Parts: sequence; C-alpha cells; structure tokens
Amino acid sequence: MRELIVLNYSMDDSHPLLAHQFDIANLLARHFDHVTVITMEGPSFGIDNMEVRSVGWLPGHNIRNIWNLYRVSIPILFRYRRASVLFSHMTDLQSSLIAPISKLFGVTHYLWYAHKVKSKYLQIASYFVEKVITSTKGSCPVETSKVISIGQAIDQNAFRFNARTPNSHLFRALHIGRFDPSKNLERIFWSISVLRKEFSELTITQIGAPSNKIAFDDANRLQEKWKNGMAEGWILIKPSVIRSQIPKIIADYDVFFHSYIGSLDKTLIEATMCGIPVVTTNPEYLEEFGSWSGLKDVTLEKEYLSLTQMSPIDYTEEIQRRYRISLDRHSREKWIDSLVKILSSKHLGQGQER
Repeated sequence: MRELIVLNYSMDDSHPLLAHQFDIANLLARHFDHVTVITMEGPSFGIDNMEVRSVGWLPGHNIRNIWNLYRVSIPILFRYRRASVLFSHMTDLQSSLIAPISKLFGVTHYLWYAHKVKSKYLQIASYFVEKVITSTKGSCPVETSKVISIGQAIDQNAFRFNARTPNSHLFRALHIGRFDPSKNLERIFWSISVLRKEFSELTITQIGAPSNKIAFDDANRLQEKWKNGMAEGWILIKPSVIRSQIPKIIADYDVFFHSYIGSLDKTLIEATMCGIPVVTTNPEYLEEFGSWSGLKDVTLEKEYLSLTQMSPIDYTEEIQRRYRISLDRHSREKWIDSLVKILSSKHLGQGQER
C-alpha cells in the first residue's frame, strides 16, 4: 500500500491565499492508495481515499500548538512508518519540528518551499528531509544539493489563453498581490504617473490587502501619498479576492504591472498563461521569458514603451511564445507529474537538480 502523508496549513478551498493547498492535496491523492493530511486549520474534508486531521494551530499559542502538532502527527508517522512518504507543503516551521521524528521513524520526508526569505526553520528542516522541492532556482535560499526545482503549479484549465487585440490599447493595467512594501507598489504608481504624460488613458488597479500590521500602516501611507491619483481615478485599490476569481479578473485587463524583486510570483505566470503582457523588473521572470525592451537594465517605463512600440505581428508572436513557455514549464499538470515522481521514489537525485 502506498501511503502519503501531507503536512499543510489549510484545507479550506475558499481560503484567499491557501486554497491551492486543498487542491494540491486532492490532486496528489489520485496517485496514492491512501492520503493522510495533517493540516493546521480546517475545514477537514477531502476526496474518498483521504483522511484529514486538523491541528487547530493558533498563532501566538506556541506551547499549545507544538503539543497539538505532536499529538496529531506522531501516531500517524508511527502507524505508516514502513509504507509512507511525508510531503510538507510550505510548512517550514512545522516541518522543523516534525523532521527529526520522521527521520527517526524512517519516513522519507520532502519539503516544498518557494520563498526568497531564508527561514531559520527551513535551515533546520533541511538537515533532516530527503529533499527540498521548490519552483525555480531563486525561490529557495538554502544552499544545498538537496534542492530540486520543478516549476510553478498553475492550473492551465483555469488560466486559459485568450487571444487579445494588438498592443495599441494597453491602458487598463493590473497588479494582483499583497499590498506589502516588498511588492514595490509605490514604484508601480510612480511609473504609471510618468507614463500617463504620454498615455493619458493609462490606469492601474491594485487587488490585494496588506498581510500584517506593518504592511497595513505602509499601505495607508502610500494611499495618502497618492490620494490625488486615486481621486482622479487612475489608481484603483481593491481588496483581496478568492483565487477562483483571478482568471476572470485578468481577462478584464490589458497589461500586468509588477515590481517585486524576489522569487518568481505565481501571478506573473498566471497572467502570461492568460495571454496578457507582463511588464516587470523581476529578475527570474526576465531570465526565463525575456524583456520587451531587450535591455539588461530594465525599468517599468522602458518595458511598457517597448511593448507599445512593437508591430502587431511581433507582439502576437511574443505573447504566444511566452504562453508556450509558461505551459511547458509551469502548468499544474507538469508540476504534479514531477512531484509524484519524486514522492514515489526514495532514491537520492530523483528529479531535476537545482
């Protein structure tokens, strides 16, 4: 019997940030005889061959959380120690607590981590896990031969390619992401304000809320600074949405602006897969897909100007080229296949090394 244990944060399919963890757990369950999910929060449900156990993790209640995590996980790890593989889905803290125990029980443990932040918990967990699986080479800050890159996991059935009109009317700009300082929204607003001197119809819509108190304060400061742009209607601020709404939202816009300098954001691939041009300074995106300007020292303004100056034929060909790259390297189907191959093998070196 092939048993898979999944450790994740949420099995809530309506969670604004973590609904994909529910989806991934259910997709993985199709490839194993039985799956046990240890989740930090409910609701607790899944498909037929799945058992879901909730830890009831509450931020700030450290002793209670650790006790509940061990109370739920240790019996499961012991019960399936001879036939199971453990997959931790972006749970560096919890994985650092469980990894020594899974190692002791002989349970092969894989950790998915795709974030630029060098977590101390990730560093601890990396000593004990079999492999650290990530999306791209810049998405995992740990320097170890254990790291495997398998791309993003974008649902190609939800984010469908939509042929668009030529690039002469790219006026409805969009950014989807947390309203946090790391997303460099001030840089986006400033670039739009500069471009509006030539493209007076250009607007920018920000969709996403701050993730914490510091980000909330910064968002308020930013909105106060750009209150004239908001009053004039060319800056629009909207709250977070559930992930299932994102494909429809992207379809209503002409161009995606982005200025995060960290790892490769999912939204960049989602926009590309939908056929909307991406204007970004993100190094990983530029390395993989190229720039519109062909310059090494890119800016949002230069990228947008170059995009608008392309011939309709060149523009269409480039949009389609980028779509094919996104599909070949970052589709959910490809990602699941790669992940299942890794989880189904206990041999070191399985998969594509970083």
